[in-house]
Order: sequence, then structure tokens, then C-alpha cells
Amino acid sequence: EGGPRPHPAEPPPPGGAMTVLKLSLMAFSFVFWAAGLTMLIIGLWAKLSLGSYLALSADDYPSAPAILLAAGAAAMVWGFLGCFGAATEHRGLLRAYSAFLTAVLAAGLTAGFSALLYRQNVARGFQEGLRQALLAYGQDEGVADALDALQRALSCCGVQSYRDWLTSPWALGQNSSVPLSCCRARLGCQRGLPDGLHRDGCFSKVSAFVSGNMFYIATAALGLALLQLIGIVLACLLAARIPAHLALLRLENDGTGKLLECTRGRPGSGTPRSPCQPLPSIEGCVRDCPAARTPLLQRSPAFTLC
Repeated sequence: EGGPRPHPAEPPPPGGAMTVLKLSLMAFSFVFWAAGLTMLIIGLWAKLSLGSYLALSADDYPSAPAILLAAGAAAMVWGFLGCFGAATEHRGLLRAYSAFLTAVLAAGLTAGFSALLYRQNVARGFQEGLRQALLAYGQDEGVADALDALQRALSCCGVQSYRDWLTSPWALGQNSSVPLSCCRARLGCQRGLPDGLHRDGCFSKVSAFVSGNMFYIATAALGLALLQLIGIVLACLLAARIPAHLALLRLENDGTGKLLECTRGRPGSGTPRSPCQPLPSIEGCVRDCPAARTPLLQRSPAFTLC
């Protein structure tokens, strides 16, 4: 009973939560930057490899690689700025970063749901584009090259089948049946319909590809969009805690009380409470001790952050 009383446990370091938030946001920003780099690489690949295929669509899909390139570059820039803002505790940059992530969240949700709802429209756009390309074959060299490349790559011929070529303006004008890109071999395919002809239409193969992969693409877009919620929460929490953290650092580095100092009387001691003395370190913070909200140091209740 008369022995020494155990000392109360020391409170955790006040900067621990800030360190966790900073490291978490920096890690998220690195992942976001890496995702932007991936989008940039995919955009370059799509522009170089798929540009001719996308040109066959009746819809405005040729701009898709450019959108990927722009989105990837923006994600890389903002990923770096988010990491820099977390490391330097720059509130304005963190708020701008959270606003950008909110825009990415909205765009990702829109793109994901659009891909799910309008994937049949995507297939129909390619169907109409293939028909227009078949009619313009021989008149537009770029369209002809794109259609030939598609027929070779997918081992297909025509829109619905090779019969689409038999009544095409090109076949009637050339006195031929199908172009060489419909043939499995380079020679002996134009005259008649030998067994070496690709008999399947290109639309069925494009439609199967779109139907088989659009769901996964949309799911990935929705998942990446929802992932932005983590970055938004981390950026907002870190920006909100920076003022108190900076005030705490100033107080710990200078124990003379450059912030707010007041004497709190303990209950029953008869010592009256005196008002807090506002000092230049905090702008516009004039409060009395009873109105002080957050203890700045638990082990030193004389210092409070109003």
C-alpha cells in the first residue's frame, strides 16, 4: 500500500499517425504512377499495333489510343506530385491530388459502366465499319490495308462470310472473287473458291473478342476506379492533420511556449483558470482555456491547440 505507484504509460509519439499516413500515401502514389506508366505503354502499343484495326470502326474509336496516352501521362505526373506532396506535407498539393483522384474515380466508373452497357454497340460499330471498308476497298488505300491486315490477323474473310466479297464493287470491277488477304496461301486463291480460303466472317471473330474481353476490361476499370477511394481518403486525412502536426513540432522544438500557453487549475486546488495567451505563432487563435479543444501534449496539459 505504501509502495511506489507505477508510472503511467507514456503516450505514443504524436507523429506516429502522420508517419503512417505519409508512407501509405506515398506507396499509393507510387502504385498510381506505375498504373499511369502501364496505361502509357498500352496506349503506345494500341496506337502502333491497333490503329489500323480501330480505323475500321464506324464509331470514333481511333481516338482511344490517344486517350490512353493522355490519361497515362496525367496519372504519372499526378502520381509524382502526390508522392511529393505527401513527403513535403504540402496541403495545397494534397488537396489538388485528392481532387484529381476524385475526377479519376468518376471517369473510371463512367468508363466501366459504359463498357458493360454498350459493348453490343461497340460490336455493331465494327460491323458497320467493316461493311463500309468492304465497299471502299480499292478506292481508299488506308482502308484497304487495314482490312487486309485484319483478315490476315484473324484468318477471316468479309463481314459475315467470304460471300460478301462476291458482290462487292471491288470484285465486280476486278473480275475477281476475294482479295489475297482472304487466302491461306499467297497464290491460287483469287480465281474460284478453293479450300484454302478463310470462310469465316471477320465480324463474328471481332464480336467474340469484344464479348469475351469487354467484361474483364470493364471490371478492371471499375476496380481501379474504386481503388482511388483509398488515395482520396489518405490525401484528405493527411492534409487535415498537417496543421496540428506542424504546431506540435514547433512546440516540441521550442519548449518556451511559442504557441498558446495557459495555466489550468486542477480541481480542488483553488487555482483559478487563466485565459490562454495568444501568441504570433498561431494566426487568429484567441480562445480561453475552457474553449480549447485538442490537447497538444497529453503529458503537458498547459499547452493546448484551440
